[in-house]
Amino acid sequence: MELHPTNALFPVLDEERLQALAHDIHKHGLLHPVVLDSAGRILDGKNRLRACEIASVEPTYTTYDGDDPSAFALTVNTQRRS
Repeated sequence: MELHPTNALFPVLDEERLQALAHDIHKHGLLHPVVLDSAGRILDGKNRLRACEIASVEPTYTTYDGDDPSAFALTVNTQRRS
């Protein structure tokens, strides 16, 4: 699945953290859906999507319906990393 250009600015998880996320998703399910833009590109959740694939859990998706997808991607990714 293609990444929105703003989401592509953020790094992917290292293998250890990705495996931990996959384990958590396998145990508890996907708590936050992968967010797509109107073109179907990933705005938020590329690591969750990869973890779902590892855990064999069907991901859920939602589509961002605001007017500034880049600001959304920057905000949610920056908040999580601070």
